[in-house]
Amino acid sequence: MMNKLRLLAVTACLVLSSACTVDRIPGVYRIDVQQGNVVTRDMVDQLRPGMTRDQVRFVMGSPMLTDTFNADRWDYYYSFQPGAGEREQRRVTVYFENDRFTRITGEVPAVSAASPDTAGSVQVSGDIPNDRGFLRRVWDSLTDWGDDD
Repeated sequence: MMNKLRLLAVTACLVLSSACTVDRIPGVYRIDVQQGNVVTRDMVDQLRPGMTRDQVRFVMGSPMLTDTFNADRWDYYYSFQPGAGEREQRRVTVYFENDRFTRITGEVPAVSAASPDTAGSVQVSGDIPNDRGFLRRVWDSLTDWGDDD
């Protein structure tokens, strides 16, 4: 009887401890996690050799990492972990000489899909129907005082 209890206790401990190592538990919602600096193609296209640090900071934002040993290098790191998918990581490095921008290296998206003015926008074609709702038609009929402008 004692051996059965020990075996049951060891089995229970193994099962419970193995649940902690599972990366994805089925049925559990996981949020999207975005960290770092979003760098778009539009931002990179605005950079010109000879720009000051303040001008680069205005265009790109503050860098996530400033190299302690090399003050002429700024690192912009971006990471996106969707709740159900693979992690996307990018790093862009900006270099300066004599406090002037000289070059940029790293992975920059080809299309600025993350720009706020195009995110979530949809192209609609065709005629827009002139269908007003019932309450709007009633309101228009009550407030129509014969002004035919």
